[in-house]
Amino acid sequence: KNKGNEILNTEIQQFLADGWHKEFSLHYHIGVIDNFYEAMKLANANGQSVEFKDALRKAVEVVMHFTYPNFFAKGSSSDSEEKLDQIVPMFNDSWNKTRSILTKNFKKYSEMFPESDELKYMATSGNGGASQGNTPGNEMKLFEDAGFYIMRNGWVPESTVMIFSNNKFNDESTSFASYSHNQPDNGTFELWFNGKNLFPDSGSYVYAGEGEVMEQRNWHRQTCVHNTVTLNNKNLETTESVTRLWQPEGAIQTLVTENPSYKNLKHRRSVFFVDNTYFVIVDEMAGSGKGSINLHYQMPKGEIANSREDMTFLTQFEDGSNMKLQCFGPA
Repeated sequence: KNKGNEILNTEIQQFLADGWHKEFSLHYHIGVIDNFYEAMKLANANGQSVEFKDALRKAVEVVMHFTYPNFFAKGSSSDSEEKLDQIVPMFNDSWNKTRSILTKNFKKYSEMFPESDELKYMATSGNGGASQGNTPGNEMKLFEDAGFYIMRNGWVPESTVMIFSNNKFNDESTSFASYSHNQPDNGTFELWFNGKNLFPDSGSYVYAGEGEVMEQRNWHRQTCVHNTVTLNNKNLETTESVTRLWQPEGAIQTLVTENPSYKNLKHRRSVFFVDNTYFVIVDEMAGSGKGSINLHYQMPKGEIANSREDMTFLTQFEDGSNMKLQCFGPA
């Protein structure tokens, strides 16, 4: 028992100071929280004084803030792809969760921290449930150790949420290996509006295999199939991001991040959330690197009108959750 306790106390350091699990995959993040909570309950039931709550507090709040407003709408909890509503981001090796699974975890978190009105709200409000407690705040969230950022205007199904990823996984031995859960996608984001993910992540594929399996896994990991910028469509060479500016106050919330993406070519992306309504994104590539700079946006399924001349994309969904993307070149 003492050896087990010693190992657990060492491994709890898998969580960074801002609460994020070091793999930067929400799927594994949720699983590891559950592992530690169940181990803590088992130890306590058998007379061992084991306490991980302080380390897990920020970790459970990560799950709370990374939940899309669709969680609160009454809808399908089926796990069939056709029926499953997206309620969490799909960055790195994450996959979607049903409302029932997420609710089950929030109930555990509320049990762990009964004084939290926010976790009580998350535990009771999923799938149109009878809400208790209070909604978490709408303030801009910064997870600087991991490199994730959130801008949102509410916690109802019609709300707008952008989750921005510029993570700092810079262990060169594993960061770009195909078995890593982290993908080379610095600068990418998902944008949720009124019940729909308008700029979805491309997702992930199974971890190991041969031939076509690894081809598919490596396809999903490419930088160019994420919402970010590439040089010659190549994967990023470096992921050592920094936050240059973080300004949550006022009518224009501002985020500026930077990543030395390629040898002699740095990517700075500035995001402005204007009047809690629309976003302006400014991309700057600086350095002596040469080649074709390509700006990538992944679109949702469905009919999308576009114009090469105007550099616009316009969704035409019947449900009222639509977006217009207008691009401007350097001229």
